[in-house]
Amino acid sequence: MKILIGILLSVVIISGISVSYSQSDSIPAWIKGIAGYWVEDKITDSEFIEALEFLIESDVIKVSNNKIMELENQSDIIKKQSFKKQYPNGQLEMEIKFYENGLYESEKRYYEDGILELETKFQDNGYLKSLMSYYEDGALEVESKYHDDNGYPKSDQWYYEDGIVKAEIQYHDDSGYTKSDKRYYENGSIEIEIQYYEDGYPKLEQRYYENGVLEVESKYHKSGYIELGKWYYENGSIEIEIQYHNNGYPKLEQRYYENGIVGSTSIYNFDGYMVSEKYYDYDGNLIQ
Repeated sequence: MKILIGILLSVVIISGISVSYSQSDSIPAWIKGIAGYWVEDKITDSEFIEALEFLIESDVIKVSNNKIMELENQSDIIKKQSFKKQYPNGQLEMEIKFYENGLYESEKRYYEDGILELETKFQDNGYLKSLMSYYEDGALEVESKYHDDNGYPKSDQWYYEDGIVKAEIQYHDDSGYTKSDKRYYENGSIEIEIQYYEDGYPKLEQRYYENGVLEVESKYHKSGYIELGKWYYENGSIEIEIQYHNNGYPKLEQRYYENGIVGSTSIYNFDGYMVSEKYYDYDGNLIQ
């Protein structure tokens, strides 16, 4: 329904209205952008109505008995190519700036107390340039950067409210696929680290205890199948090691006591069926 109304609105503005521009001029693209925001549900119905009221009050749009809308190119708002919206308390809620070609240049959104909540910057070709969001106290929460040439994400970083890095993701330049993914505990020590192949499949995954000791390590084939899995006790000694066939089925599984002695060994065929299994006591002696 919104798309239909948006089309009708465009038809009314373009063909059914007397506009105070020369014949070569057209409706400023930044005004079309506001309507596009509404059609795409990026602003609410009430926000769109407020935007129209603002344009009318600012004499950007004139309403008369004989004309539905008249756009004036002398408006300071058109020259500034920006749109602002305020909270009922007078604090700035949203500010949008446009390039001369009508594409978004930047967008800022604020908490009701005036603290910046979100800041998005765009390149003049429409690609995202950067995005930053903030906690209510003004501390940085998320920071995202993008490549200039293709608009693919370059990096993402999340922060705890005290400023410690919570997570960080790096992306491959050419594909936009994730290159590495790191997550951190609140004390700053690493919790998870995953490296990826260029096609997006995981390559190596490592998980850590909060004290920094490695807990789980998994290696993968380029096909996406797991190659090797290791689990560790909190003291750092190995607990389980599993080797896998190329088809992802287990090949060899060994479990260890906390003192490092093998507790059991299991061998599997290519179809994943167990063909032999042996158990050992705490001293490494075979249990018959």
